[in-house]
Amino acid sequence: MNKIYSKSIEIYTYETEKEREDHVKFMEMHGWVDSGKRKQFTGKLLIDDTKNPDNYTWYAEFYRNNLG
Repeated sequence: MNKIYSKSIEIYTYETEKEREDHVKFMEMHGWVDSGKRKQFTGKLLIDDTKNPDNYTWYAEFYRNNLG
């Protein structure tokens, strides 16, 4: 058997944009790649909920390829 590919994913939420940006810099310095997604919808699945900024949280998803 030969492993061809392996990828790690880590997902985080944050209280503030600054907290997110500081953590993105830290993760990138340690070899992680930011997916670019900045906000995550946390509201109900109603159209009106998507317009309310309180229904979103700061968010980041990172990935990196694993060696071996």
